[in-house]
Amino acid sequence: MAQVWFAFHSGFTAQPLYEGWFLALYNIFYTIYPVLSMGLLEQDVSAKKSLEFPELYVIGQQDELFNYRVFSITLLHGVSTSLASFYITLWAFQDRVGSRAVGDYESFAVTVATSALLSVLMEVSAGLSSSVLALGQMFRDRSCAQPLTL
Repeated sequence: MAQVWFAFHSGFTAQPLYEGWFLALYNIFYTIYPVLSMGLLEQDVSAKKSLEFPELYVIGQQDELFNYRVFSITLLHGVSTSLASFYITLWAFQDRVGSRAVGDYESFAVTVATSALLSVLMEVSAGLSSSVLALGQMFRDRSCAQPLTL
């Protein structure tokens, strides 16, 4: 989305904000790789277990994980994050010392890209830490409920 805000700011001059290699690497490492690794490493539930635990599929049947509300919130979050990332950086680079500008186009693009990467990494780490904590609590509860027998 920062490309869109840059297009508005530059008057639609067709000059990209990011270099092509950055877009390609970003798409590989932050878009393709997580989905591919999840698909390859995810272990499916056996047919016997899925019949034993039908509550595993209730969330999907009730559209709790992906519906119009979740999509709208996610879209709003993405737009607001990109707006903040782009315009805070633009505001910081508007500073001038006398008649000389502090930053140039390339520095601006790198700073916007870095802020986007940092925001993605912070959100992923926050999500990972909460899911890891929840998973650890689940195993801790299970281990306390079922004593080990040899």
